Amino acid sequence: MTSTINVALYWILYFYRLFVYCYNDINRKLSINKDTILLFINTYNDNYKESTFNMSLVNYRKYNNNNNISFVKYRIVIDNIFKTYYKRIVTENDIVEINDIRKYISNSNILSINVVLNNNEYSININEFNLVNNKILDEPFIKWYLNKHYNISETKAYEIVVIDNDVNIYTLTNNNYMIITNDTFIIKTI
Repeated sequence: MTSTINVALYWILYFYRLFVYCYNDINRKLSINKDTILLFINTYNDNYKESTFNMSLVNYRKYNNNNNISFVKYRIVIDNIFKTYYKRIVTENDIVEINDIRKYISNSNILSINVVLNNNEYSININEFNLVNNKILDEPFIKWYLNKHYNISETKAYEIVVIDNDVNIYTLTNNNYMIITNDTFIIKTI
């Protein structure tokens, strides 16, 4: 009698674990690019207000204006962990429904990015922006990032120090920006 109960409990637990595994696997596959949204940051008078909308070209045209920095915000699962990526919208062509943003994650060789402002250094976490053809580190981006992460609104004179994996040091100012490529980055001048 006890062996029959043990066998029944074994199979019940076995099927329960199989169900949980299948449920998590299906949920993970369905949540690729889950919560893809448009993110507008209104930068009028250095007052940063974030607004989110459903991802569509119609919404982009309706809510975009000259005072906005725009991103497509992706929330995906990688190795059972939800991660967020921001793809900068520079033109309407950047609003594309991407089936799997993981194909666009860059292997850029950036070791660190620091903004030097008023003799203080502020680190920029590149992980959320590390997508191929992403435009970052221009003046509106720096103002928004410092305001969001460090509550700094005054960014008149700053310097950006980028160090790559080969320990090459690049210095950028408000006249420069960076484009992320597949394996590295390109520094451009406005």
